[in-house]
Amino acid sequence: MLTGYTEGDILRHSEIFTPLRALDLRVGHVVTVLEEMGIFLDDEEPFFERWLAERLEGIAPGIAAEAERWTRVLRDGGPRSLPRQQATVRLYPTGPAQRCWRGRTATTICGR
Repeated sequence: MLTGYTEGDILRHSEIFTPLRALDLRVGHVVTVLEEMGIFLDDEEPFFERWLAERLEGIAPGIAAEAERWTRVLRDGGPRSLPRQQATVRLYPTGPAQRCWRGRTATTICGR
């Protein structure tokens, strides 16, 4: 991989992957060394993006857009995956029933 390397060159994942696989070498080990040397650029398309594009290929655009949105929400979470304000977290019940404290003991029914 470093044959013909000159100072300042950057090796890209897309350039080294195929030759390394042809030689049956482990890409991860080579990438680790190149990263340590500071001469590696990871231009690889993320696996999830490739997988999603393959699954949505050939589907009607309207359905594909909704399926993509739904899949991304399942993977990354939606806009309401967190409470609106962190201060409201204390208002949520912490167990099967909201607990009320009376002295040192907790009861499950408030007002007793």
